[in-house]
Amino acid sequence: MKDQSGLIKSHGDIKIVLLFLASFLGFVFAPFSIGLTLFIIAISYVGKVEISYRAQQDTDTYQYAGFFPRLGSFLIDAGVMYCSITFSFMLFRADSLDEHHEFYRMLLWLFIQLYMLKRWGQTPGKMMMGIKVLRVDFEPIGWKEIILRDLFQVLQALGSLTKMFLVTFAIVDMNLKLTGVSFVPANSLNFMVNRFSLLSTFWIFSELLVLLTNQRKRALHDFLAGTVVVVANKPVRYAWAFAASALLFAVGLVWFSVMHTGMLFESLAEKGNAAAQYSLGGSYLMGWEKPKNEKLAFQWIQKSADQGYAKAEFDLGQFYEKGKGVTVNRDQAIHWLELAAQDGDWGTSGKAKLELKGMGVNQE
Repeated sequence: MKDQSGLIKSHGDIKIVLLFLASFLGFVFAPFSIGLTLFIIAISYVGKVEISYRAQQDTDTYQYAGFFPRLGSFLIDAGVMYCSITFSFMLFRADSLDEHHEFYRMLLWLFIQLYMLKRWGQTPGKMMMGIKVLRVDFEPIGWKEIILRDLFQVLQALGSLTKMFLVTFAIVDMNLKLTGVSFVPANSLNFMVNRFSLLSTFWIFSELLVLLTNQRKRALHDFLAGTVVVVANKPVRYAWAFAASALLFAVGLVWFSVMHTGMLFESLAEKGNAAAQYSLGGSYLMGWEKPKNEKLAFQWIQKSADQGYAKAEFDLGQFYEKGKGVTVNRDQAIHWLELAAQDGDWGTSGKAKLELKGMGVNQE
């Protein structure tokens, strides 16, 4: 069966995605050998699908974008997003480092990743690198392809809005533990966030590997959406203005954030924000934007830990264990590390348990 472009319709693309997801589940829930076997099968299947496509398509129509133009595009877009998020935090003087600028971030992402792709097939980074996104039949992409290409970002945006809602209405605490809900485990949201974080890391690694192992330089999200990235034959009018503005915006905001973010963190910390207190303590500890001072680092991190912020509890345990900014106190070190193991997410809790094990503490 063929579509209007003469291309044979195939389910190979979605099979590749499913194989990678199956290998992820294998790594997480099954013996390592099963996950590795599925991963190798998925990589091999990429080559099989690409051979089939090359036999069907006229590859002279467009030149496919290489690895470095795609990498450059990604870095430019990521820089614009990061700097804009920082700017939103500064502009609105948010009382939270994580939650209250999420809506602004999502609007910016909707414009860059959705509207611009639908309008021109290009983001600011792609405009600057002279590449664009098309369907595999070289037709302009539609909403279906755009949503599938950015499926993980869509899920992250929905997750961020959900987190904002839950924190705003005190349904979860600062460590994402459910409060006042008895019919589900308190740590269930944390478990889902950690698993999604692992999946995101695995997905990014798989994207890179797939991109490097097929002739058309398609990433995993291209297989999911049925798209290719090609060299733009006809530049978007005033594309240079879009790209140059995005780059100047990013560079300017990096400079501004480096010069002024520390003051904003200090303002939030003085208001009692636990995350800001933890970050300010880290600045004093490492000497970033603040003169290195272990005693002040200890004081700010203790204020954060006293509010139950798990990352601060872990660091405070290490302060007492190693005598940073305070006299060595093994009992206090064990106390705070045990709290971090209890309150923290998958990463923080795991580090605290390893630290306790290294101290010879029985954790049963």
